[in-house]
This record gives sequence, structure tokens and C-alpha cells, in this order.
Amino acid sequence: EGSTLIGGTIPINFANPFVTVSAGYRFYGFRGGSVMFGALSNLHTFRASRNQYRATINDALLNLTRNYYELVRNQALLQIQTRAVEVSKAQVDLNRQLERAGTGTRFQVLQSETQLARDEQGLLTQEVDLRRAAIALATNLNLNATVNLLSVESEVRKVRLIDPSCDINRLINLAIINRPELKQFEELRIAAKRNIQVAAAPLYPQFQFFGSVAGNGQTLTRQYG
Repeated sequence: EGSTLIGGTIPINFANPFVTVSAGYRFYGFRGGSVMFGALSNLHTFRASRNQYRATINDALLNLTRNYYELVRNQALLQIQTRAVEVSKAQVDLNRQLERAGTGTRFQVLQSETQLARDEQGLLTQEVDLRRAAIALATNLNLNATVNLLSVESEVRKVRLIDPSCDINRLINLAIINRPELKQFEELRIAAKRNIQVAAAPLYPQFQFFGSVAGNGQTLTRQYG
């Protein structure tokens, strides 16, 4: 309601409201399969991302397991090194007694003292390695690194993780079923095949149609006041 310009030059006044309305639609009947294969490609890419997330969790657990085994190994080596120091101390005492008794030489005493010094240095080095392994494990567990972690295992022994009766084909099947990395790359392979079909879509014929309707008047209906 008011005034306007027809063609941008001729002024015209409206004493009553004037409404112009238009609406339309466009329907794509066939676009070479780009829509469907694009959706399938996105679906397989999503599945690959989900398997990648699971693979990341498995990698974190594997790293944690390796850190624990490293802690157990260093703890066992520390026990061995401690025992070696005790044996070296006993050997030094024995050689000194033999020297005082006249059946031993000073050379044997010095040799045993040298071995004791080497074992004590090895013990100190092993204590440092054990502390480093405990810090690495505490960091992966998000625990306080100032706490010295130790294993409760009383002995170190070999444990078979895989049934010896399983052949190579069975192991491959188990890996395909359980490894999320393999599922991830399989989904990416399928997504790549779908992308090939999406890229070939412009080479196919396309079909679409559209329609529109327009009107104008004082109101949007046929009723007048």
C-alpha cells in the first residue's frame, strides 16, 4: 500500500494493498546415480571412521599392555641384579677370608671387588629403568607419576595366547573378524568404488522437470472486503 515505479520510471499509487505471489518446484528424476552412490559413499566412509575409532581404542590398550609387560620385565631384572650384588658381596667376603688365611691372593680380592662394583652399577641402572617403566605406565593410565608402580606378579612365566591347534587360515579369519583396522580399509575400498560411480554420473543422461505458479491481487485469496 503506497507508491512505486513501473519500469523504474512511471510512478503509480496504490490506495489498497497489492500482493504478488509465486511458487514453484523442481524434481530431478535421474542425475546419473550421483545422489544414491554419493549417499552410499558417505555411509561407508562413516563406517570406516567408526572402525578407526575402535582401532584407536585397541591401540591404546595394546600400548598399555606393552608398558605393563615392560614393567614386569624390568622388575624381574631388578630382582636378578639384586641377587647378583648379594652373590658378589659374598664372594668378596670369602676372598678376604682366604687372603687372611693365607690361601688366597690380593688379586682375587681386587677382582671380586671389581665385579661387585660392576654389579652395583648395574643394579643402579636397573633401578632407573624400572622407574622409567613405572612412569610410562602411570602416564598411560593417567595416574600420579610420583607413585612407584610395581607388579603383583610373584613370578614371570610364559603364557600361550593362541591355541597351537589353530592353523594359519584360522588365524587369518580371526583377524578379519576382530581387527577393526581391516574393516576400516574394507569400508574405504567400497567407498572408493562408489566414488567412481559418482564421478561417472555426468556421463549419463539426466532427467528433471519443474513447475511454477504465480498470482497477484489485493489478497492471497479470492475473497474481497
